[in-house]
Amino acid sequence: MPSASFVGTINAVINAGLIPVFCDVDIDTQNITVETLNAVRSRRTVAVIGLHYGGNPFEYGIVNYCTDHNLFLIEDNACSPLSSYKQKFTGTWGDFGAWSFDPMKVLAAGDGSIVYSKDLNLIKRFNTLTHLGLDSELGCKRDSKE
Repeated sequence: MPSASFVGTINAVINAGLIPVFCDVDIDTQNITVETLNAVRSRRTVAVIGLHYGGNPFEYGIVNYCTDHNLFLIEDNACSPLSSYKQKFTGTWGDFGAWSFDPMKVLAAGDGSIVYSKDLNLIKRFNTLTHLGLDSELGCKRDSKE
């Protein structure tokens, strides 16, 4: 993950039982690069969390880098909600895209977030984890057989 990020991202990694590893960012873009990732990646690396900073997407080569090294790519898109590269919106490049909405973000809507993935199985797993392990949004929600 980039060395310049919100503490909530780091806390999520730690709460998942993982060890966060920080990489430098490019001085001009404030984004991670393939080179800064490569400098810190080890055999224990399982995912990259990239922040598209200030409306400026991180380099698209990171998508290929993650694919080549069998790494999950999680995009923090709170600072670049409508940015794109070659007509492909940020937040849709990797395994997950996340947009957070607090009063200090580009899209301010109180608190909350959106998570995106192309993989329906990952979304189902995510939904289960965010609903205390339940299969449905509400613990009492049932399909009616009447």
